[in-house]
Amino acid sequence: MIARVVAGAVAWAAAALWAYGMAVLQPLCEPGSAFWESAENNSYWARDVRWGAILAVTAALWAATRGVAAPVVGVGWLGADLAFDRMDPGTATVTASAAGVGLILTAVVVFLGRPPARRRGLVWAALACVLAAGLVARLESPTDTEPQLGPSRLAAFAVLVAAAAFCLTVARYPWWATAGIVALLAPVAVPGAPLWVSFLLLVTAAAGILALRRPGVRVGVLVATLVTVPISLVAVLLLLLQAARPFTALAGNEPINGADSDPSLVLSAVATALVCFAIVRLCSAGVTRGSSAGVARFS
Repeated sequence: MIARVVAGAVAWAAAALWAYGMAVLQPLCEPGSAFWESAENNSYWARDVRWGAILAVTAALWAATRGVAAPVVGVGWLGADLAFDRMDPGTATVTASAAGVGLILTAVVVFLGRPPARRRGLVWAALACVLAAGLVARLESPTDTEPQLGPSRLAAFAVLVAAAAFCLTVARYPWWATAGIVALLAPVAVPGAPLWVSFLLLVTAAAGILALRRPGVRVGVLVATLVTVPISLVAVLLLLLQAARPFTALAGNEPINGADSDPSLVLSAVATALVCFAIVRLCSAGVTRGSSAGVARFS
């Protein structure tokens, strides 16, 4: 019951943030806005606020529901986001749609809810949310003068951290581990925090999630994760500098200048979580094969 209530709260908060992002923030990122100069780096920053909300809901639903409800909601909502961005329907329509989304998500939680259990993939959902929270907390615009920028990225940070903490709790992480990860992330959202400090705290929080996947913390595993996470994150950010260009086109927005990049911090966070998942699986398979070979050799 508590899990359903938490998932519902995250869903409604994210739906409200998404509606605000579409109705208020998106017009700031389009020609005609007082803050618009040209389509350049970070011009479509409002998109990451909205997509952060979608990721948070998807993760929370993955922890609280059964079946494929979570990915269906996530992909469907992403498609709706692109369609609304292209149509520019106006505040009233967006607000009504957000209320409808909230009701649909509530129904999904109520009718497809499941008792809290360690569901496969919860760790990676939490990792994606933590990485997205840390990246969105540093979200910038070309001018950095929009008064809505700071509060909106803080709201996205908060809903993503809440979703991550919920996933870790359902995955039965120790309460002190979840609290520690949240505590590590909190300074990342402080305006003016040095970039290297935020990056170090984010990497430590993400490494903690991976290192605590199994009972007991081994020094070797912790060191390996502290090396793997930052390398993976930086590599993905560099490789996906143009990843959002297709979505910019689908949304009907002005293309980013050819000399600039068009990334999505949320997409990069999800991709980094998938890369870490692949690395961990490969390493685990290698250890398993090595152990089996050793047993066979001495049997």
